[in-house]
Amino acid sequence: MNRDYKFNFVVVRYVPDPLREEFVNIAVALVASPPEKFGGLRRTASWDTLLKLDRKADLNVLSSILDEMHRALRSRGYPALHEYLSLDSSNVIQFSELRSTIASDGQAELDRLAAQYL
Repeated sequence: MNRDYKFNFVVVRYVPDPLREEFVNIAVALVASPPEKFGGLRRTASWDTLLKLDRKADLNVLSSILDEMHRALRSRGYPALHEYLSLDSSNVIQFSELRSTIASDGQAELDRLAAQYL
């Protein structure tokens, strides 16, 4: 029988103009609650929706940010997510509220959340 674990996740959003409050979901970050060790990130499969919202978006910069976030989550898990959430969210990358889920497999849960939110 598989054991269930508690995970926390956020949806990563691109917000080109915070005053207009328009955004597009670009990734989902998932970490296991301590003391378990799991962290990962799934990004959108296509930038099409983002480019409809902001034709001038710098996709190289956004990709670099998501790559770095993924590396940090994989290596440090929950502490890395906490650090990202404590950053000033008034810029173009913002996060949904922290949510919880229960699952037995972190990778499968990350795939499920990506299908739901991206």
